[in-house]
Formats: sequence, structure tokens, C-alpha cells
Amino acid sequence: MNRVIKGLLSICLLIPGIVFSQTSEDLAREIYINEATKKEFATLKERFDEKREAFIELYEPFYESSEAPPEIIAMQEQLYMDVIASKVLKFDSKGFEKILVDDVVSLLTIEELVELREIHRRPVFKKLDSISEAISKAAGAHMEVWHKDNLKLMEYFTGRSEEISIKLKELVELRKKDGGNTKF
Repeated sequence: MNRVIKGLLSICLLIPGIVFSQTSEDLAREIYINEATKKEFATLKERFDEKREAFIELYEPFYESSEAPPEIIAMQEQLYMDVIASKVLKFDSKGFEKILVDDVVSLLTIEELVELREIHRRPVFKKLDSISEAISKAAGAHMEVWHKDNLKLMEYFTGRSEEISIKLKELVELRKKDGGNTKF
């Protein structure tokens, strides 16, 4: 009988130790860094990578070797290499995860995190996760269409602006040729 009581007592003492053996950071990570979050991070990284490539292209040297003095060419090439080596528009998922986890840990006690983890494991909460994911996908699809529509508009306006610039340049050239008699 004494052994049974000791066994029960040791189990009662071990259970809280097992429950609280995870750190607050581990619990927050378990609750908030799920597969959907990882997918979002991957999507963000993909988008930032595309933006980064486009940004880097802006600094790619464009010149004929005879057009620019060597020191200008060297400065352009150095700038281009510096942009490539920089962290500009590099998405840091680990850093983002750390900020998220640290914020959650600063707002909740370990007891609240344990309770929240239990809530997250319930079927109804898992259903909410799938609803949230569906809403997120729909919002993402809408934003993609919006982005494409805006790109088309920007290209249209850029094209019109280029046409105006070409016409203006032609008029300036014509004006130079005829001694300033051409009116704008």
C-alpha cells in the first residue's frame, strides 16, 4: 500500500513537471508556427525573392564599354556587386518567427500558453484553422488579381508617357532644324 501511495504521489509530482517542461518559447512556437504559417513564410520568401531580383536588375550595369570612363564602369560594377551582397529585400523567416514567438511569450503566461495549446488541439479549432486558410487563399487570389491589374495600368501609363516624351523630343529636334519656327 505504501508503494502504491508513493507511486501515485510521484506521478502527481511528475505530471506538472512534464506539462511545464516545455519553455514558453516552445509552446508559442507549437501553437503559432504551424504548417499554414510555414506556407505563408515560404510564399513571402518567394515574393521577396522576386522583388529582390527585380531590384538587383535595376543596378545591373548597362553600357557599351566605350561609352563610359573606366572609373565610372568600376563604380557601377561595385555598386551592382554591393547590392547583390546586401540583405536588401531578403526575407528572414527565422527572424520573423522569433519576433512572433517573443511577442506571444511577452503577452501570455506559461499557464495561458498551455491552455491555449489545448484549445488549439480541439476539433472545432482545427476547423477554424481550415476556414482561416480558405479566407487567406481567397484574399491572396484577390490581391494577385489586383496586383496584375495595377501592373497593366502602370505599363499603360508608362507607355503613354514614353510616347509623349518621344513626340516632345521629335518636336525639339524639328524646332532646332527649322530655327525655332515650330510651335509646341
